[in-house]
Amino acid sequence: MKMRQLTSQGFTLVELLVAMAIIGILGGLAIKAYDVYKLNAYDAIADGAYTQTRAALEAGKIDSETFPNQVMISTTTGPGAPTGAEGPLLLPGLIVPKDVRVYVFHQPGCAGPLCVEDVITVRHCLSPRAISYTHLKGGGQALVRNAVAGAPC
Repeated sequence: MKMRQLTSQGFTLVELLVAMAIIGILGGLAIKAYDVYKLNAYDAIADGAYTQTRAALEAGKIDSETFPNQVMISTTTGPGAPTGAEGPLLLPGLIVPKDVRVYVFHQPGCAGPLCVEDVITVRHCLSPRAISYTHLKGGGQALVRNAVAGAPC
């Protein structure tokens, strides 16, 4: 009886399925890592806009003789300078980046230590998270990063 010798001339079906499964898992991990990278980039843009907004508000407070003694609100969705009647006065020199929403509330006539004097909320329109800053008249401050974003852009 003559034995036939088997020769390997390709991949088996099992080998091909294992290779495809490994490539699929690595592709899924890469897509998830890219989504996290994009979200972190959006949050970094919002963080930079928050820093600039807070500096602009402090600059407006230093030049406080131009502030009327009333509640001032500015809501701006970039790009460009704050819009509305109070935006340029409340936030001098601020330039809002593209796809960023900035909300600022300032109450100069606030009385009492627990009265909210300033609120700044900044979010990137493509991120579900926001940065929220609250300043009380008595000096207390709260900064919340990764807060649930409010109104859509």
